[in-house]
This record gives sequence, structure tokens and C-alpha cells, in this order.
Amino acid sequence: MASFKQLKHQARHWSQRGLDALVRIGSTVLSNRGLAVMALLACAALCLGPWLRPAISRDFRGFHIPWSYLGGRPFFPPYAAVAPRPWLMNSVAVPVLLAIVAAILLVVMRRDRIAMALGLVLAVSIPAVSAALWNHPGLIEFFESEVRQRAVLREVFHHQSEELLTGGVPDRLATGGSHNTAAGHHSTVHPVFLPFRYSMYGPWMVAVACTGVLLASSGSLRHRLTYAGGWVAVGLLLAVAATWPRWVAEYHFMQAAAHEDAQQLAEAEQSLDRVKWAMPSLEFSRRYRLALGRVHYRQGIDDFYTAFFVAHQQALTGDYAEARNMLSPTINQDESSHASRELLAEILGHMAAEQVALGDFTAADHLWGEATLLAPWMPGHWIAQSTTALAANPLRAEELEQALMPRLVQVGDRIVNSDIASMIGDAYFNTGDFAKARSMYDRSIANFHLPKNANLKAQEGRLGM
Repeated sequence: MASFKQLKHQARHWSQRGLDALVRIGSTVLSNRGLAVMALLACAALCLGPWLRPAISRDFRGFHIPWSYLGGRPFFPPYAAVAPRPWLMNSVAVPVLLAIVAAILLVVMRRDRIAMALGLVLAVSIPAVSAALWNHPGLIEFFESEVRQRAVLREVFHHQSEELLTGGVPDRLATGGSHNTAAGHHSTVHPVFLPFRYSMYGPWMVAVACTGVLLASSGSLRHRLTYAGGWVAVGLLLAVAATWPRWVAEYHFMQAAAHEDAQQLAEAEQSLDRVKWAMPSLEFSRRYRLALGRVHYRQGIDDFYTAFFVAHQQALTGDYAEARNMLSPTINQDESSHASRELLAEILGHMAAEQVALGDFTAADHLWGEATLLAPWMPGHWIAQSTTALAANPLRAEELEQALMPRLVQVGDRIVNSDIASMIGDAYFNTGDFAKARSMYDRSIANFHLPKNANLKAQEGRLGM
């Protein structure tokens, strides 16, 4: 009986101690200092998360995006469209994480410096996000081209099977109930605002830090807003310092447009030269080449800039054969031909899609192979080439599986990933290899299968329907 009372007493003692510990932990977490540390950890999580999301490729995290140049070269698609991507020590995320570590130490040591600690993170995160959004215009153009590639994939996959998800489910950037994200000549968004279409967690990090400064500062609402505004002003000044070449270039773009509207074509060309001087990476961009090509065309100058402009106009009207003939001879003449290669690859992709619609898979396979050689950093073309070759000859299922599956690490769109596995499963099914077909259908469902957008194609394949 005594031992029972003793055990009861010990149980009560330890339960009381456990409850006290929980109360102390809860009090610490919910204290001003604990909440500040939680806010800073949330900023760290957002800093390490995706900052830019393309239509097809994998997300770009803060550690993947440099402040300006990468090894003296523009952070351009041929160097950026790689997976898995290396974490860069000169990335925009590094100073933000250092500021977060310093802020946590300051909060732990000085409880009365919480607002200052969060303000420090706010002031550093604003220029980091600004650099990611505006210091890499070529990367944003690459994202735009991926949106157009995704639209072509939708068309091609729909021709191959109406049940494939890519043909009927909205892409991962679509908003407002639409299926495709507007891009190229379908988009009226100014290039300065285009990056927000692909932006993910970076701006949310700024919002969390700003909210933390407002809540942690003391005094009246006016005083809190003034204090937070001071840190925002510091961040904006640093952001201007980090991105000033882009804004100088935008000013010269406006000057060039004004001169062109006034028929002052020589002055417009001079303004475009100043664009290149202000931000050299813009020389590689499609936007710069179209502007200079238009001016050269109106002046009667025959060079690869003019050919680029004329080919682009022909592509807009659907005259892809003439656009190809105009642009192809200039590829080897132009040393900085990334934009030209992308445009010609897109033209070839449209021609291949037309051949798929006509049922000529062999011609489409050849055209997409040519597009892949021109711009290997554009994933839509090698995806379409592989799936078209598979539709033309299901006996190549094993060969294409071994060649295609390792490359899918570059593809962030789970719907496209799922459909590729489903199509390989169909090829195995049609050739009688049911075990491998079921394996690919299982992989397809594992990649993407939601109640709202069920993967019916893979489900039916697993059942042998």
C-alpha cells in the first residue's frame, strides 16, 4: 500500500514538472523574443524556398540566383537551365541569411532590439528580391519562352491523347481560370512588371519582415509606420544601388522609343547603344534585338538584327517557313546569338506541331531534333521530340525511357512529368510488356494525381482499359 502511494506521488510530481516545463516553453515561444525568433526563422525558410518559378523547368531558389553576373558572364539560360543547380556563394540569399543570423543573435542578447533586428532583415531583403527580379532580364525572357513551349506541348499532347493531363489541366502559372499563361505577343505586360508573374516566396519574405517591424516597434501607430518606413527607405536605397543599371537602361529604352516615334532613327539607334552601355547583358536579350532590328529595318540596313526583327514578325503571322529561311543564315554570323537561337527553335517547334497535327511524326521528330540542337537549354523541344518519336514507334519505349527519365530532373512541371511516364506506359502496353507498363503508370500517378485533376489516363492503363 505504501509503494502504491509512493508511485502515485511520483507520478503526480513528474506530471507537475512536465506541465511546468510545457508552460515555460509556451511562455518562451509566445514571448516577444520567442515570436521574433519565429518570425526570423520564417524569413529564413522563405529565403531558402523558391523565388522564381518557370513554366516547365525546376524552380530557382534564392541560393541559385546571383546578384548580377555569374563568373563575368550574364546569368543567361545556357548557364541557368541546369538541374540540379549549384548553390552560389554570391547569390542573393547569402546576405539575407547572414542578416537573419545576426538578427537572431541580437534578439537573444537584447530584448529591446527586436524591432531593429527585424528592420535589418527588411533592409537587406528588399535589395535581394529586387536583384532577383530585375538584374536578369534574359532569364525572364527564358521564362516567357517556356510559357510558349508549354502551350505547344499542350497542343501536341492533346493530339496524341485527349486524356493526357497537359492537354486539359491548367499550367502551373495560369491564373484567373485560364489554361495558358499569356506570353509573347499575347502579353501586354511591361518587361519591368513581367518578373512578378514568376515570383514566389521572395516578396513574402519582405512582407513578413515588414510586418514584424510594425508589430515589434513601440509607440503610436504613426510612430510604428514611421519607424518601419525608415527601414523600407534604407532597403529601397540599397535596391536602387543594386539594380541601377536596369533603370538607366529602361530610361534609354524610353528615349529610343520616343526618338523612333518622332522618326529620329539615328538618335533612336544611339539611345539603344546607351542601353547596351548601361546594362551589357541586355545586348543578348530578345527585347533589345527587336528594338534595334526595327530601327535598322526602317533605315534600310541589312544585318542580323534586321533579319531577327523580320523573322519575328513573320513568326507572329504564322509564316514559319519564311521566318526560318530569314533567320537560319544569321545564326553562325552572330556571336551572341542566344536570342536568335531561341527564336529559331520556337519557329521550328511550331512547324513540328503543325506536322503532328497532320500526322507526320517523322517530320516533327526531325524538326524538334533540330530545335533541340539549336537551343538545348529549352526543355519543351526535347520533351516534344521524345514523345513524338514514341508515338511514331512504340517499340522504342525502352530506349526512350532510358534516355528520357534521367533528364526529367530538369522538369519541374509535375503534370508534364506525369504525362511522359503515362505515354511510355502506353508504348509498353501496346507492345505487350504489361509489367513495365504498370510500373510506368504507377510512376505517372505518383508524379501527379489529385482529386480535382485525377490522372485518369494512368488509372485506365493500370486496369488494362
